[in-house]
Amino acid sequence: MNFLLIGKPNVGKSSIFNILVGKNLNIVHDESGTTRDWHYEKIKNLENCIVFDTPGILIKNNSKKIFNINQDINKLLKKIDVFIYVVDYTSSFNDSDNFAINQLRRFNKKLLLIINKFDNYNINPNTEIHQYGITNYFLTSCTHNYGFNKLIEFIDKNSKNISIKKLNTDFSLALFGKPNVGKST
Repeated sequence: MNFLLIGKPNVGKSSIFNILVGKNLNIVHDESGTTRDWHYEKIKNLENCIVFDTPGILIKNNSKKIFNINQDINKLLKKIDVFIYVVDYTSSFNDSDNFAINQLRRFNKKLLLIINKFDNYNINPNTEIHQYGITNYFLTSCTHNYGFNKLIEFIDKNSKNISIKKLNTDFSLALFGKPNVGKST
């Protein structure tokens, strides 16, 4: 089963990716736009589950909202079984995330919601999260490694009895160079 982490920049998608795969493969930084490449890897301990990380979606909000998907992304979307939309708990419910979620619904794929940066798990969460209309949601904190066991259990349980799509890559690219010249960035 193929999962796509998607959401606005700086909501924690790369941190979530690293936790799900059990490796520090993606650079994590407070500066928005650090992740510029697409990454994919097997979810830790789940043989047939692959998660993709994205640089973040940008929604232009001039007079019209535009959900930009180019042809390369469109090819990938055909291979994805489940969208995992990530929002920042500290920004609560907002129109741009709601708009993006509604655009994703048009692809007729399963949709999970991760509410990240829920750092005070001793309190009840804000009820605004229900306004997104997604019943399968998970409160997480990458800082405290909270909420991921439930998410992985859900993925494991729901990925069984699903026919696995073979993931073919169109090409490979390797970057070589001296240390500290910016290859990872």
